[in-house]
Amino acid sequence: MEFTDIEVPPASQADAARVEIELAEDYRMVTGPALSVRAVSPDGIALVDSMDPAAFDPDTWVLNATSPVNLWTEKGLEPVGDTDGLIPEDEHRQVLNGAFVGDSITWLETASIDLFVSDWRIFRRDLNGGEVELLARSEQVHPEGQLPLAVGDAVLAPVADRVGWHTTYVREDGTLRTKLVSIPAAGGDLRDEADLVAMPAGVEGGWVALRMIDQTVAGAEEGWEIQDPNAAASIAFIEPGGQTRELVKFPGGTSDLWAVARIAAGGGEVYAWAMNDGHIYVSSIDGSDVVRLTQPSDVQVVPHSLAVCGERVAWSVAPEEGSPTVTYLFDPADGQIALLPSENGLGNTNCGGPFIAWTEIAMDDPEARSLTLARQS
Repeated sequence: MEFTDIEVPPASQADAARVEIELAEDYRMVTGPALSVRAVSPDGIALVDSMDPAAFDPDTWVLNATSPVNLWTEKGLEPVGDTDGLIPEDEHRQVLNGAFVGDSITWLETASIDLFVSDWRIFRRDLNGGEVELLARSEQVHPEGQLPLAVGDAVLAPVADRVGWHTTYVREDGTLRTKLVSIPAAGGDLRDEADLVAMPAGVEGGWVALRMIDQTVAGAEEGWEIQDPNAAASIAFIEPGGQTRELVKFPGGTSDLWAVARIAAGGGEVYAWAMNDGHIYVSSIDGSDVVRLTQPSDVQVVPHSLAVCGERVAWSVAPEEGSPTVTYLFDPADGQIALLPSENGLGNTNCGGPFIAWTEIAMDDPEARSLTLARQS
C-alpha cells in the first residue's frame, strides 16, 4: 500500500475549523439520563438515545430498562417510539448505532453487554412519524440466539434505499465467519451481499469494507473457532447485489500488529480508515492516492471517533486512553487540517452531510456533559 504523508499539527498550532453551532443540549451523568448521538441526517437531525442511570446495574451486569431513542431538532428531543413490545421474549436492550436512510430512521439494539456476543435487532420508523417496526434480527442468520462476534458489533451503513451491516454466521464446518447483509430501510427481505466481509461503510453507489482472509483463530469462549478479526486482504467497493472491486490492497494481509480498527464513510466518494499503527488513512472510491495523516507524537488516535462528514474526515486524539479528546477535521480537497471547538471531548463524533455532532465534558465538573450539533461552513 503506497501513500502520501501529511503531518497533523499539534492542537495548539492548528487553525480553528469553520463551523456554526446549530444545537446544544446539556445533561448530567448521575441525576439524569445519559444522552448519546447515534446518527446524524444530511438535514441536521440527530438520532439520540437516552439511558437512565438505573437502566444498568454494574453489580449484576444486567440491563433493567431498554434505552429509548429520540429525534433531536430545534424543538428538542422527540421520542421516536417504544421497541419493547415488538419482541416480547427479549430482555431489555441498549442502542448501539443508527442510520438515516431516505425517509426512514433505522437503529440497532442488543440485549448483550458482553463484548463477544450480540443478539442484534434492527428497527425502523418513518422519519415523519408512524409506528416503530422490526426490520431484522440476528436469529435470521443464527437461529440459536446470542451470536458470537468475530469482528466486533454490527454498524449500520446506508446505501441508496438499503441499510447494510456485517454479521457473524456459522459455516457448515462449524467455524464462524462474517458477511455483509442488507435490507430495504422501508422493510423487505434480508439479503446476503458478500461473504468474508467486515466493517462496511456507505459510499456513493455501494459499500467500502474489509475483505477478510479466510483463516481461523480461537474465540473468546472455549470451542469457538472464529474468523481472524485482524486478518484482512484489502478494502473493497461492494455494490448492492454483490459485485466487488478492490480499492486498497494490504500486501501479505493485515495482522494483530497492523490491523484496521475502523472504516468510515459519509455517503460520498471519500472514505477513511484507522489502523492500530496510530494513523488515519484517507482515499476515494475514484481510485485517488491514499493519504496517511501522521499524528503528533504525544497523542494517540481514538479509533471509534473516526467519521466522514460530507467529504471531510473527522477524528479525535487523546494523550492516553480514556483521557479527554480534541477533534480534527481534514479536507482532502485542499489538504487543510483544522480543530473543532471541542476541547474536552469524549471522542464520539457522528456526521451527516455537512453536520457533525460531538459530546464534551465540563472542564470543572466531570458529571456535566453537553451534546453539540454544528454545521461546517
